[in-house]
Amino acid sequence: MGVIIFWSVVCLVIVLGLTFWITKKAYSRKWDEEE
Repeated sequence: MGVIIFWSVVCLVIVLGLTFWITKKAYSRKWDEEE
């Protein structure tokens, strides 16, 4: 049971990290285009 919770947290962290990284990349690209 603890293993399932552990992997759920790991997956959640990975998804959040990827989402943050992609959003950050998209925003920086957007700023570069405006200048």
